[in-house]
Amino acid sequence: MDGLSNHNERLAHTPAPCRSDRDGIGDAHEDYDHDGVDNRTEQLARTNPAKRDSNHNRVPDGREDPDHDRMTTTWSPCSA
Repeated sequence: MDGLSNHNERLAHTPAPCRSDRDGIGDAHEDYDHDGVDNRTEQLARTNPAKRDSNHNRVPDGREDPDHDRMTTTWSPCSA
């Protein structure tokens, strides 16, 4: 198990097993939409791992600044 729910596996196009593309990187650590946020963190942050801009504000998920401190907020499992 790679830590992704079945729902997020489907969204990220990474069906089981844990390393579906056999590149040695677990699916949870892949970044399917290339937004700078890995699939596991997208799951924890409740963003869409298949869309660079989950909330459609023209800012990729990895460059969001939800606390408006002019610094990109880095999502981590500890802050989710």
